[in-house]
Amino acid sequence: MPVGVLNVAVGDTEINRWLPRGRYGIFEGTDGSLYHNRIAPLSKLKIKGILYYQGEADEYRTHL
Repeated sequence: MPVGVLNVAVGDTEINRWLPRGRYGIFEGTDGSLYHNRIAPLSKLKIKGILYYQGEADEYRTHL
């Protein structure tokens, strides 16, 4: 069975760049540029699982 790994990571990015416009829990998607450039093009692929890790890039940004 073929297995592939897709890495769409961009270091030190804020969560709102990964979310399309709208509200998602405590986060608000305002930019969405990384979502539209890196996630949306993959939507037609048959993906069976996702490993997601946000990290701490937003931790030190007190304006969020």
